[in-house]
Amino acid sequence: MPATLVWGDGLLRAAGTIIEQSSGGARVRLDEETKVAADCYLLFSHRLEPCRVIWQAQGSIGLSFVLPE
Repeated sequence: MPATLVWGDGLLRAAGTIIEQSSGGARVRLDEETKVAADCYLLFSHRLEPCRVIWQAQGSIGLSFVLPE
């Protein structure tokens, strides 16, 4: 599923593809090697989910969805 990571007050973006998704997070393969900020948003399927980067390596990134308090 196509997705976009957004950070830096919406000024920075990285395109990618969601490889795996669960209720708690997602693994995304990035179209280009990009360093993503620790706190970001994942835009996919008309949804914008706040996320935290758990790991990033070799063109992929692991995200944990941040639940509202």
